[in-house]
Amino acid sequence: MYSINSNKQEGQVLYVARHEITIPINKSSNDSRIVGADGYIYVPTISEKLHFGINCKFGVGWDDSLYPKNKKIVKNEICLYANGPYSEYTTIAKFTEFGEGSAMPSVSPSDFGIANFKSGWNYITIPEPKTNSIVFGHNYSGNPVLFQHTTFNSHRASSNKPYLRVTYDDIPPENPTSLYPDGITLNPRDVIRFAWEHNSKENNQQKGFTLQYSTNGGSTWTTVNQTTSNQFYDMPANTLRTSGGVLWRVRTTDGNDEVSGYTSASFELGVVPQKAPIPIAPISQYIDQNKPIRFEWSFTGGSPNEKQSKFDLQYSTTGGSIWITKTVATENTFYELPAGTFSGGNVTWRVRTYNNWEEVSPWSESKSFTIIGSPPIPLISDITNSARPVITWQSQGQHLYEIQILKGEEVIYETGSIPSTSDRNYKIKEYLQDGTYKAKLRIMNEYNLYSPWAEKTFTISTVKPQKPTMTIYNGEYGVTIKTNDTSLKTLVYRNSEYIGEVKNNHFIDYTGENNKEYKYFVRTINSGESFSDSDIKLGKCKFSGNTLALANNPSNFVKLKYGFGNSPKKSDRVGNVGGLVYYDGREYPMPEFSEFKSREKTVTFTLRTKEELEQLISLIDKKETLLYRDVDGDNIYGTIFNIDYERNIFGYYEVGFTIVKTDYQGVLYD
Repeated sequence: MYSINSNKQEGQVLYVARHEITIPINKSSNDSRIVGADGYIYVPTISEKLHFGINCKFGVGWDDSLYPKNKKIVKNEICLYANGPYSEYTTIAKFTEFGEGSAMPSVSPSDFGIANFKSGWNYITIPEPKTNSIVFGHNYSGNPVLFQHTTFNSHRASSNKPYLRVTYDDIPPENPTSLYPDGITLNPRDVIRFAWEHNSKENNQQKGFTLQYSTNGGSTWTTVNQTTSNQFYDMPANTLRTSGGVLWRVRTTDGNDEVSGYTSASFELGVVPQKAPIPIAPISQYIDQNKPIRFEWSFTGGSPNEKQSKFDLQYSTTGGSIWITKTVATENTFYELPAGTFSGGNVTWRVRTYNNWEEVSPWSESKSFTIIGSPPIPLISDITNSARPVITWQSQGQHLYEIQILKGEEVIYETGSIPSTSDRNYKIKEYLQDGTYKAKLRIMNEYNLYSPWAEKTFTISTVKPQKPTMTIYNGEYGVTIKTNDTSLKTLVYRNSEYIGEVKNNHFIDYTGENNKEYKYFVRTINSGESFSDSDIKLGKCKFSGNTLALANNPSNFVKLKYGFGNSPKKSDRVGNVGGLVYYDGREYPMPEFSEFKSREKTVTFTLRTKEELEQLISLIDKKETLLYRDVDGDNIYGTIFNIDYERNIFGYYEVGFTIVKTDYQGVLYD
C-alpha cells in the first residue's frame, strides 16, 4: 500500500511515499509445561502450535536483514493467529533472544503489554524492535486458574502463519549543500558550471534535479529540469548577460522520487578583458633577407571561448618613429612577409588582436630582430694560363671561400670550405691538362650566409716539356722507379694518384699492398709548370713479413715477421660509432649512431733483439701517423697509442699492439 502526502512550504514541495511490508516469522517455540491449580500439563516446545498459559511463555523471531533501514518507521505489528480467546491474565512481552526448544527467558521487565487475545487474527502494535525476536509471558498474582491456556499458529503451521508487518515512509533527501558558484564573479562568455552535493540519509542516489536562476533579484525564474545522477549543470557560454547578479537555487530528487527542499546561492557576472598578445618570434634573431619572415604571437583572450578574429601587425625600421600596419581578419596567430621585404638593419614589431566580439586588446610588447643579407657575389678578376692556374678575385665581407673547377658539367676539383678573411687568390693543387674549364667561386660572410656562385671560363694552353721515360723494378718490399737523366722536377703517380717525387733519377715506393699490381707513370714539370707524362708501366712488390713505419718515411720500417713458435697473430675489429641513450619512462636504453666508422687491427709477434724493440718504441713515440703493411695485402694508416711486451725464456720479446685506422690525405703537392 502506498500513500502520497503533498505539502508546500515556502516555495518547496515535499513528497512522502508510504510503504507496508510483511516479514515472515522464521523462528518460534514455547516452554514445555503449563501451570494449573492442581499441577502441570506438559506440551511440546516445537510444533505447528505455540502453547501459551501460566508459566508457559512463547517466542517468535524474524530475519533482521528484511527490516527496513534508513526509513521513517510509522508502525510495527506482530500478527498472530489465535486458536481460541485468552484474557485471563495480562500478557507482557520483551524483545530478547531465545533458543528454539529451550526454556524461554524472563519477560520482566517487559517492553510492552497486551490486554487480551481474541480468536482468529490478532494485530499487536509493538514498539520499534530492539532485537529481531519477542518473547510473550504473563503478569499475574494469586492462584492460577486451572490450566487456563490457548494456542497460536507457529511458523510451522500449514496456514495462518505469524508475521511482522511494518509500515514506513521514505525519508526525503536533505537540502543540497556545497553550492557553486556562490559569492564570486564569473565570466558569462565561459561555460558556467553549477554544482552541488546531493544528501540522502537513505544513501539513495540522485535521480534528477530542478535548478532555477534569476537575473532580476528573484522576480522571475528560469527553470532547468534534468533526469540525471550528475550533481552539476553546465550552462552554455553566453547564456547570461555580461554584468549583474544571478540568484540560483537547486533541489534534488532521489530514486524513490522523494524531493528535497531548495538551497540558494548567488554570484556576479563580469567580462574579463583580453590581455595583450604575447610575441613569440622573431625576437632578437638574425634573419636572412632572402627568406620569408614569419611573425608569430599567442592570443590571450579573457575567456577560453574567446577567439581571435582579426589582428593589427605593425613593424618599423626607424626604431618606432614610423610604423607600417598590416590588418588581417583571421584566426591565424601568425603573418608572413615575403623575402626581400627588408634590405638590412634592425626591425621593431608589435601586434594587437581583436576577439570575436570585436573588442581590441592592448598592444603587445615591442620586439626586434636584425635583417642580414647574403654577401655580394665575388668578382673573379684573373685566372693564369698554367697547368696549376692561380685564381684571383675581389670580394666583400668574406669569412670563408669555396672554389670548384668544372670540365663540362663534371666537377673535377673542389677545395671545400676554406676559412679566410684575407685570401684573394688560390693556386690549384692538381695539374690540369690543356683545355677549356669553368671556375666557380663563392664566399660566406659572418652570418654564415653564402653569396651566389661567381663563374669564369678559362683555357689552359701550355708548351709541354719532353716526354719522360722510366724503368720499373719489382722488389721485395718496394717498387723501384728510375727515370732518364733530367733536371726537371719529376713526380711519381700510382693508379693516377700522386705518391712522391723522383730524386737523382730514382724513387722507391714502399707503400704498396703486398703482391698487388699497380699502374705507374712519371710526370716532368718545367719552370712554367707545364708537364708531360711518361707511358704507364706495371709494377708490384712481394714481401713475406709485416712491416710498420712512419707514413711520411715508409722506407725506414720495422719488420714484424716472427711469432713465438708460429707466424704473428692478427685480429681485426670493425664497427659503427655510437652509444646508448637512456630516456625517462623506458627501462632499457636506445642506440644512437653517428656517421663515423671504426677499424682496428691487433697484432702479436716476436722481436729477437732489444734494438728492434727500441726501434719500434721510437716509432710509437713520434706520435705521428703510421703505415702498417700486412703480408695479407692489408695496408692501414693509423695510430698506435701503446704497445705491450715481455721477454720470454729464450731472450726474445713477445710484443703486441693495436693500430687504429685514421684519416690520411696522402702525399701533398708543394
